[in-house]
Amino acid sequence: MYIVNVNADKIMGKIKPVHGVENSPVVYGAPAQIAYWKKAGFPFARLHDTDYPRGPVVDIPRIFPDFRADENDPANYRFPNTDAVIEGIIECGAEVIYRIGTSIEHTRQKIDTIVPPDMEKWARIAINIIRHYNEGWANGYHFNIKYWEIWNEPNLTQDDMWQGTRDDYFRMYETTSKMIKKEFPDLYVGGPTLAEAIEYEENSLKTDYIDERYARAFLEFVKETNSPLDFFSWHLYRRHIWCFDEVCHFIRNLLDEYGFNKVITICDEWNIKSVDDDFALDNSTYRSRIDKHEWLDDMKSEVGASFVSAVFSVFQKGPVDIAAHYDSNPRMIFCGVFEKSGLPTKTYSSFLGFNKLYKLGTEIETVCEGENVYAVAAKNENKLSVLISNYEGKADEIKVNFEGLPEGRKEFSVIRTDKYTNYNLDDEGEFTGTSWESSIIGNSTLVITVTWKI
Repeated sequence: MYIVNVNADKIMGKIKPVHGVENSPVVYGAPAQIAYWKKAGFPFARLHDTDYPRGPVVDIPRIFPDFRADENDPANYRFPNTDAVIEGIIECGAEVIYRIGTSIEHTRQKIDTIVPPDMEKWARIAINIIRHYNEGWANGYHFNIKYWEIWNEPNLTQDDMWQGTRDDYFRMYETTSKMIKKEFPDLYVGGPTLAEAIEYEENSLKTDYIDERYARAFLEFVKETNSPLDFFSWHLYRRHIWCFDEVCHFIRNLLDEYGFNKVITICDEWNIKSVDDDFALDNSTYRSRIDKHEWLDDMKSEVGASFVSAVFSVFQKGPVDIAAHYDSNPRMIFCGVFEKSGLPTKTYSSFLGFNKLYKLGTEIETVCEGENVYAVAAKNENKLSVLISNYEGKADEIKVNFEGLPEGRKEFSVIRTDKYTNYNLDDEGEFTGTSWESSIIGNSTLVITVTWKI
C-alpha cells in the first residue's frame, strides 16, 4: 500500500511558480488558448522558439532585421508580431521571461546563431527592446517585464545554438548584462541557460562533463568581471525524477560555492525524455525510432501527467525558484500540454492540479511511503489540496492520512487522471475521520481537496 501523510500544521513555505511554460497563448492564434492559459494559471512564460505568425518573432534578427541600420531609429524595428505574442501573455496574467537572442537553428546553414559582429551594438538593440516593452519606446508598452535572459544554450558550441566560442559568449554576456543593469538597475538579468546541466551514467551523478566545466567557468568569469547575475538558468530533459532532484541541488550548491547565495535558479526548459536517453545518437535504428515515437506520445498522456506532477513536487521541495515547461506551442514537437488541435492534454491537467496549490499559497508537509509516489500539498484559511503522482509505479492501494485538520464538518473531492480518465471527479462528499483510501494504478495523478468553514 502507498501511504501519503499530510500535516496541515507543519508549514513549509510558499508554493513557488514552478508551473510556467514556454511561449505564448497566441502562438497558435486561437482564442481558446487564452482561456486554457487563464484556467491553468501559468505564472511564467519564457519566450524562445516562438513562431507566431511567421518565424521566431521574439528574436533580435526578426525585430531588428538589418544589423547595419541605426539601432536608435524606431523605424528600423519590427515589433508588431512580438507585441501580439506578449500581449497574450500579459492578458493571461503571466510574467514574461524574455530570452534575448535567437532561436535554435536545426538547418545545415546557420544564419542567426552566429556571434554578433558588434557586441555593444547588439546590446544597445537589446536595450531598445526593453525600452519598447517597459518604457513605451517606439509606440510601446509599460509591461514591466523583469526577467531578461541572455541567449540560449551557448554551451552547444559549433552546433545549433551558438557558432562562437565559450569566451565569445562570456564577452557578450558581460557587455549586455552590464549595459542592461546600468540602464535598468531594477531588472533581473541572467544566463547562461545551460543545455543538459549534468550528464548521468547508470545511477551516478557525474560532475566531470563539459556542462559543469562550462558552468564553473561562467561563474568564475562573472566574479572576475563583476558582471551582473540575478538568476542562473538551466535546462534538463530526463525521464527519471531523481535526476531533477539531483540537478536542483547541484546547481544550488554550485552557486553557493562561488558565493552567489542570493542568485535565484530558473529551470526554464524541462520535459520528459525517451526511454532510451541516447536515442539521438542512433536515429537510424528501428528501436530508436520507436522509442522516440513513444516518448513524444508520453508527453501528452497519463505518463506525461504523472511525470509533470512528480517534477512539480521535486521543484517545490527543492532549491528551484522558477520553472517553465517546454513547450506550450501546439505546433512544436515538444509540446506536452496541448494537442496540435489546440485542445488540452492529460499533461495539461497536472498544471490545473498544481495551480490549485499555487492559489492556496502555503505549502504544508507531505511525506510519502512507497516507491515512485510523490506528493505536494498547500492550504489557506479553509481549504487544503494535495497533488499526488504514482509515476511509473505499480498498481496498489493508497491511503492518504491528514493531520492538523480543524474540528467540524468538512467536505472533500478527488480528481483523478490516469489511463482511463482525464481530470475527472472521482469521489466527493463529507469528510469524516482523518484518512482517505482507494486504489491507484501506475502513471496516475490525484488531486484531493478538503474544505471546511472558518
